[in-house]
Amino acid sequence: MHKTGSSSIQNHFNTTTYPSIKYARWKEPNHSGMYALLTKDDQSSREHFAFKQRGEKFLEQLPMMRSQWRESLIEDLETLGDRRLLFSAELISAPPGRPWLERFATFLRQYTDSIEAIAYVRSPRSYAVSTFQQQLKGPNYRELKLEFLWPKYRERFSQLDDIVGRSSVTLRHFSPQVLLGGDVVQDFANIIGITLQSYSRHQLNTTLSAESTALLYVQRRLGQGFVGGFDGAFRVNRIFLDYLRPIGNGKLYFDDRAWDDVENFNRPDQAWMEGRLGQDLAEHPPADVISISSEQELFDVAVANQDALYAAVPEEVHCNHHDPLKRITLTLDALQQHCLQSIKQTRQAS
Repeated sequence: MHKTGSSSIQNHFNTTTYPSIKYARWKEPNHSGMYALLTKDDQSSREHFAFKQRGEKFLEQLPMMRSQWRESLIEDLETLGDRRLLFSAELISAPPGRPWLERFATFLRQYTDSIEAIAYVRSPRSYAVSTFQQQLKGPNYRELKLEFLWPKYRERFSQLDDIVGRSSVTLRHFSPQVLLGGDVVQDFANIIGITLQSYSRHQLNTTLSAESTALLYVQRRLGQGFVGGFDGAFRVNRIFLDYLRPIGNGKLYFDDRAWDDVENFNRPDQAWMEGRLGQDLAEHPPADVISISSEQELFDVAVANQDALYAAVPEEVHCNHHDPLKRITLTLDALQQHCLQSIKQTRQAS
C-alpha cells in the first residue's frame, strides 16, 4: 500500500547491490511510473498524475518511453541467471487496478513461472491521515471528505490473491509491533532472505505537521492549488513545501466525531482485511496530536499559525488583507509564484 515505508525499501534496494537480487532499472527508485507506462493504454498513461503534470511535450514522448522501458525490463528478466528481480510500486495495489495487474502478470509470465507479491497493510485511520496529507502535496488534491480516504482493503488485495495466487501473496501489518526491529526495510529483507548491507535506518518522506498541513490545505482549497502542466512542476512544489515543513510539531489525527461514521460504514471491509491478515487493525492515537473533524477546524489551525508562516517565508511574499484566512491564502500563492520564478531564473542562468 501507499504510506507503508515503501520509499525506504525502494531507496535502499535501488542503491545497494546484492548478489541474489536485481532491482529493476527505472528513472527513479519507485517503479510506479514504469508500472503505469507498461500496463496502461496511451490515453490512460497520459492521465497518470506523475506524467500529466509535466506538460504536453513530455506526454508526446510516452509511446517511445514505453517501448524503451519495456525492452529494459525484458533485458533485466532475460539476464537474471540465478538472481531474483525486485519490482516495487505502490500503484500495483491501488484500486481500481485489476486490468493493469492482469496485464503485468501476463507479461511477467512470459519470462518466469515464479511471481511472489509482498504487501504491507496500514491501519485505516493512520492510512487516511497520511493519504490526505500526500494528496495535498500533489495534484490529486481532494476536498476533505473522509469517506474517500478509506483504504478499500478488499478491492486492493483480493486482486492480488486472484491474479498472483493467494499462496504467493504475503501480507504484513505495517506496525512497529509487528515489523522486525520495528523497521520495514529490515522486515522486508528478512522475508526475501537477504542480510542487509550498508544499512542505517532513516525516515524518508517526512510527514508534514498538523500545522503545516492546515496551511497547505488553505492554499489548495482557497488558493491557486498545485501549479502544474510543465516540466519541473514537482520540483517547484517540493521547494514550496520546504518552506512549510518547519512550521509546527503537532501530529494530524482525525477525531472520533468525524471518523466513527466512516469506520462503521466500512466495518465489513475491515473485517475482511483482518481475517485475511490474521490480526486486527486496531490503532491508537499517537502522542502530541491535533485532532480535527472538519474543514473549518483545519482553517482554525491555519489561522492560529499565521505568525509562524510569516516568519518562515520571505518577506517579499507577505500579503495584506483584513481577513486572516484570505491573507494566508494570498501569501501562500505568492510564495508558490516566488518558487516558480526562482526555478525559471536558475534555468535561464544555466
